[in-house]
Amino acid sequence: MTDSFQESPVSSFKSELEKLAQGISMIIENGSEEEHRRLFTLLQSRRVLGFLETWEKRERRRDPRHSCAIPVTCATDDRIFEDLIRDISAGGAFIETSEAFLPGEDITLTFSSPDLEHPIKIKGKVMWRASQGIGVKFETARKELQAMILSL
Repeated sequence: MTDSFQESPVSSFKSELEKLAQGISMIIENGSEEEHRRLFTLLQSRRVLGFLETWEKRERRRDPRHSCAIPVTCATDDRIFEDLIRDISAGGAFIETSEAFLPGEDITLTFSSPDLEHPIKIKGKVMWRASQGIGVKFETARKELQAMILSL
């Protein structure tokens, strides 16, 4: 009786992805400019680049994010508006907004939770902009914020 090794679906996918990455690397290293352009177009059209960008953002996060729908007042140097925090961590938040922002822009957020006596007012910086909203990194993590996030 011989034991046969059967790859799990996950390791099979990993093996296939490694082969694919090797092929892509060969095209990048040895391909013509036209082949580079074609590869880029294929990757972009299949939304691979968007997936990679989302994955990289998630991997850079130090704190776990929690989905939510918290009303927030956002203030910049020249405007104030109301929007929704859609996910939050001790280090930052995603705010659903149609307002125009630039990465690097300073922003002050004010929001509350039923579990807290006073609203939280925290300064942050816009790190990125997507069609649905902005990613904000908080300047400092506060204990009240961490407690509120754990209660969500």
